[in-house]
Amino acid sequence: MMVALDTSWNGPVETWWPSLGAAVTQMDQMRVRSCFNIMRLQVPQEAVSVLEALYPREFKALERYTDLNKPVFYGPRLSTQPGTDGP
Repeated sequence: MMVALDTSWNGPVETWWPSLGAAVTQMDQMRVRSCFNIMRLQVPQEAVSVLEALYPREFKALERYTDLNKPVFYGPRLSTQPGTDGP
């Protein structure tokens, strides 16, 4: 991906668009793979217990979308269901 980005920025003009397209495709593949792996991980209870102190402005939204009394999993929003993006 980094080589494709470098080629799109610094390579010959005729390689800019194809290289950028290849980089975006690779970024998307990385996002999907990492997202599914990360979202299977449970947030440690020690971290959940200090969420309000860590994220004072965002805490109300986190609390609204996630039952913090259940195991919490990483995701775009915190979730109580592993492998999902929130309730």
